[in-house]
Amino acid sequence: MKVSRALAGLIAAAMLVAGCIGSDEESEPETSSTSSLAPTTTSLAPTTTVVRLFPEISWSMPARFGLDANSDGRIDVPNTAEYALNLPAGSCAGGCPVTTPTFTVLLSGADSQSDLGAIDDFTWEVRQGSEVVAGVSSSIPEAEVQLAEGSYLVSLTVSAGGQLATATEEIIVADHLIVAIGDSYASGEGNPEANTIDSSGAIDRVVGIWADDGVGGPVAVTHRRAHRSTLAATPQAALVLEDRDDQSSVTLLFTARTGAEIDEGLLGPHPGSESEDPPEVPQIEAVAAMLGCEETSSGPRCNRTIDALTISIGGNDVGFNVVLGGLVLADPDLAFRVAYNFALNEVFRVAETGIEELPAKYAALDRAIRSRLEVDRIYLVAYPPAVGSGPSLCEIAAEDLVPGLEVDQEEILETVDRVIEPLAAAMAAAAAEHDWVLVDDHVDDFATHGYCGTDPYPATAYPGNPFPEPLVVPADESVRWFRRADESALVQGAAAGTFRPADLATSGTLHPNEYGHQSIRNELLAVLDVS
Repeated sequence: MKVSRALAGLIAAAMLVAGCIGSDEESEPETSSTSSLAPTTTSLAPTTTVVRLFPEISWSMPARFGLDANSDGRIDVPNTAEYALNLPAGSCAGGCPVTTPTFTVLLSGADSQSDLGAIDDFTWEVRQGSEVVAGVSSSIPEAEVQLAEGSYLVSLTVSAGGQLATATEEIIVADHLIVAIGDSYASGEGNPEANTIDSSGAIDRVVGIWADDGVGGPVAVTHRRAHRSTLAATPQAALVLEDRDDQSSVTLLFTARTGAEIDEGLLGPHPGSESEDPPEVPQIEAVAAMLGCEETSSGPRCNRTIDALTISIGGNDVGFNVVLGGLVLADPDLAFRVAYNFALNEVFRVAETGIEELPAKYAALDRAIRSRLEVDRIYLVAYPPAVGSGPSLCEIAAEDLVPGLEVDQEEILETVDRVIEPLAAAMAAAAAEHDWVLVDDHVDDFATHGYCGTDPYPATAYPGNPFPEPLVVPADESVRWFRRADESALVQGAAAGTFRPADLATSGTLHPNEYGHQSIRNELLAVLDVS
């Protein structure tokens, strides 16, 4: 706590009256320690004037997320064991050591005050319990120490004019470890950091630029294949937490990838988005490796405990893509009513079968998490309705996937009844069963921002990630918070798909855009407990 000069003078005067300052006999300098509110001074000679020497402690922790080491305009997501454990690069080349990570703490006595001339020495001592864990002495007020997470007593002794004074303050060192796993809704699909034009082929094509690892290495390749973007909700929440408090830091591990399911992606390998991609390590195992986790008879032992694990999963398990494609192609104008009804029921049967299997899959996921990782809190993020809701329910949707075809409102209503609401109920039940936190208050915020909403900007003028500037969400209640198919093709480019020729197909369709992710971010911030 800082003490004003006026208050400091009153304290010193009171000490003088009480006989606490000055002496009839000469004395040698000695160091005395009190709280930072009333540091003491020891005089070399008798004095009849009030002298002041007040050490003042301030401290901070450098940010660990929201950096841009290679100055490419993108937030770094290193996704390595060295980053997770705050170790030098290459430390885990032969396997990570068993370690307790330490973090940089910056100490400063620059606000210390002296009426005895310049302060010529700043001596720092850091204790945890009875143990001195760090000590620095210097003629400058700043010092840097490496400390593990926990509570410490920091003492600063300053020297000026032959006198010493000491202040002591308790600090709590905390680096919040946040991990995001899951599917395309978690990865930020549809929202590349930026885009560019590839002119290497027969025709120019748009290419999305995805998250960066800070060095342009192999992790950046996995980010591209997974379509990871720091515009996604969890990275955006981590960025707010990092900026909010300079006396803590944030570490983000981000393994979510487009197309992931519980069995193929989280618990088992993902085959990869394209035929030439190698199978990817299961996300749970990737996180365990970064944290140096080992299975023991008493449970997992990791170098770090995850403060918040966010998950978006289940949509691909019930066949979102199959349902969407089936609804578009099952057009009543192109088939007899009996054939149309049969096709529609087949589409919903696929989803209903997937929903019936979800409880067992969520249970297997919970077992895997708790047997492989040390986690304080698990957050399951609900899917927002892409077609709006209530009075703002879309009349048609996905009309830009196949020319002349769409999902009409009757099909939308049946989808809500047979897919969207049962999936939401299955997720809520799983959260309750496994002691997960269900994150779903944002769902209502999407009611007026469905696929049929107004365009947020021209598709050819995609703004990308404004980092380091903040993202500003339009106030218009009718602005669309989902990516349309024709828009996605212009924002992130083509991919092999079902609906259009390969030069127009795109995987960003029906995913929250950057404004939708801001809504999810806000709800995450409201419920995240990383204290």
